[in-house]
This record gives sequence, C-alpha cells and structure tokens, in this order.
Amino acid sequence: MECFYCKGQDPKKCKIKSELDILSDKWTLLILRLFFIGNKKFKFNGIKKELKPITSKILSEKLKKLVNCSYLTKKEYTEKSKKRVIYSATEKVNKLKLIISKFSEL
Repeated sequence: MECFYCKGQDPKKCKIKSELDILSDKWTLLILRLFFIGNKKFKFNGIKKELKPITSKILSEKLKKLVNCSYLTKKEYTEKSKKRVIYSATEKVNKLKLIISKFSEL
C-alpha cells in the first residue's frame, strides 16, 4: 500500500512506513508506554515485571530492536560482581509521546 506522505517513493525508503513497522507489533508500544508514564530508566526485570506475561526472550528481542532503532539506550555496568543493564528513553521517545498524546484530542 502506498503511503500518503511518500507517494511515488520506494516503500522501503518511506520514513512513516518504517516507523510504523517498528511500532506496530504486540509489545513495542507497551514497552515504550512504560517510559512515557513512569520512570525514564528501567532494568530488564523491571520492564518484565510491568509487562506480565511477556517472556524474557520476546522482551530481549524487542528491547534490542528499540535500542537499534534509537528509541532506547542501553547502559551496562557491574554491580556486586553481577552484570546489570539499564534502559533509558531517548529524545525520539519524547517526540513519539507528543505524537501519541495528540490521539486524546480526536
């Protein structure tokens, strides 16, 4: 289907389509919602706890995709000889939050 914004362009290069493809699966917006309404930083298990019944495998895949697409950053550190990871929202998440908040005006 041709995008109204990218008429005549290669669909693979359409910015709107590519962002919607990233955001449109079952868990991605639910993950980002945590960053919209709550803390700006989460540990893996904190996200998992909030999104029961998501599996560790699926959560790991979604977080990796969100980091690769610049929605989240991932910071690794060692605490008491255990590897820890903190995920933080980027400016892209803040922009997305503004866009999604417009839905309440519909």
